[in-house]
Formats: sequence, C-alpha cells, structure tokens
Amino acid sequence: MHTCKACSLMLPTDHFRVHKRGYRIGKCKGCEREYQRAFYAKGGETTRARKRVHMAKIRKEQPERIRSYQRETYASNREAICAQRREHHRTRIFWTRALHLRGITAIDLARLWKSQRGLCALTGRKLDRTAQLDHKLPLARGGTDDLANLQWTTAEANRAKRDLTDVEFHALCVDAVRWIGQRIDAVALVNTAQPAIKPVAEREAA
Repeated sequence: MHTCKACSLMLPTDHFRVHKRGYRIGKCKGCEREYQRAFYAKGGETTRARKRVHMAKIRKEQPERIRSYQRETYASNREAICAQRREHHRTRIFWTRALHLRGITAIDLARLWKSQRGLCALTGRKLDRTAQLDHKLPLARGGTDDLANLQWTTAEANRAKRDLTDVEFHALCVDAVRWIGQRIDAVALVNTAQPAIKPVAEREAA
C-alpha cells in the first residue's frame, strides 16, 4: 500500500506507475493522468512538438516494442476501439470516403457536396451521412476516380443505378414510370368497365 501525494489516498501498489528509470511515481495513476493532461494542455504546441519528436525516436529505435504495445492495447480494448472507429468513420463522412480514393482529399469531397447544395445528383433528395459516392461513368466500364467523375447520391439511388451511366439510368427511370402509369390506367379502366360485385351476403338476401 502507498499513499498518493496528490489525493492522499492509501492505495494498492499496482495503482502507482513505475517510471522508466525504475522508481515508483508518487501520484496514483488517476492523479498522474490528470497531471499529464493539464501539463500537455498548458504546454500547447511546444509540448506536442516535443512529444512527436520523442515518439518518432522511440518508433525508430524500438519498433518491436511499439508493435507489441499496440497489439496488447488492441487485444485488451478491442470492442471499445472498434466502436470508437465505427463512430469516427460515421461522423467523418468526407474523410472516410477519401480514404478509398487516390488523389482525392476530404476537402475535395466537401466542396463537391457543397456544389450539389447537399442534394442527391440523381433524385434531388436531401443527403445525410448515409450518402454514397457514385461514378458517373462506372469503374466497370472504364471510369476513373477523378473528381469530375464523382457525384454524391443517396444510397438507394446508387444501388438502383449500379453500372449504368446517368443517361442510361434516366432512360430506365422514364421507361419504368411510363410502364407503371400504363398498368395503373389499365387497372382503373377494367374496374370502371366491370360492374361492382356484390358481397355474398347481399346476393343471398336478394
């Protein structure tokens, strides 16, 4: 048992971190963590720059130690890390989509979104975080990941378009609307021409 110099609590030995030089730090892990956060925030860019230099040196001199630490951290906090990554990707839509495109940045995708005024390029519906990037000329037909070949669409419109071009998809939609309209008109005509069929109870009573 040891007494924390910051909170004055008597705590087990494993609540105190051992310094890299071999001695045990007087503050418990909780108090030490708060102290480090305050020190880091107070130092600003100077502290961050020093930290980056230090970590770069450690990664270069002890790469296996860094990899081992990363594996252990991931194994012990797998669910929390995966949940954090999913939330991170969900909220950072431009950054996430840009990861899969060569030569395209998140800023480029944000500008494309703004140029479309946040509306789907195919349906005109308002876009949300489920929006997808569509290739005007599909990759399967020789299209590229150039920004000029990209457009934001809703997930439903992108699934419906599949490997069609914009012109082909528009023609398909026009044919579908015309055909559905003809079927509706035909059903309405049949219902108008045929006399209404009385229920069985009314026929028996008559």
